[in-house]
Amino acid sequence: MVRGPMSDTLLYRRLMQRGFMVRTMTGFRFPNWIRVTLAQPPVMEAFVSALTAVLEEQ
Repeated sequence: MVRGPMSDTLLYRRLMQRGFMVRTMTGFRFPNWIRVTLAQPPVMEAFVSALTAVLEEQ
């Protein structure tokens, strides 16, 4: 799980625009957290790049 500096829904939407689907965790009593499941190292690297870009936009 990753805690974001913005709402988990907004983070979800911005990552979806970049091709990454994550799970929002507010419904599980973790507001502003997302759950990420990645399998392959290249996908993990691409996700980190996308997450970094989203956070830098803020």
